[in-house]
Amino acid sequence: MADFRKEEFLQHADFDTPYKEGQADLPLGEDPLLVTDVDASPLTAGPLCLNFNERPPHGDAKPRTFQMEMQPKLMQGLMHLLDQALLQSQWREPFAHAPAEPPQEDGAEPPRPRYLN
Repeated sequence: MADFRKEEFLQHADFDTPYKEGQADLPLGEDPLLVTDVDASPLTAGPLCLNFNERPPHGDAKPRTFQMEMQPKLMQGLMHLLDQALLQSQWREPFAHAPAEPPQEDGAEPPRPRYLN
């Protein structure tokens, strides 16, 4: 169902019209914001609330953040643009295979499972 909605949106989306820059309003300052994580939560009225966070390394400075609400159609467009940017930047690397574990000796206890989360 989600793929159907995405395809329907992409058929009607306009990605050819160039962006028109308006008056510069810089509430976070002139330095660009390097987003390190995004928190998303659905709102009861239907839009999605996105919190974009920049957490500086080593906690040196106060984190910067901004919040926005997006309708589902706009969210599909944003996801499509991000996907295209990742493809062009070649930031998506193939998953590396975990190295094979050495064979166990007879009578040895199997290793305990490890939890990653």
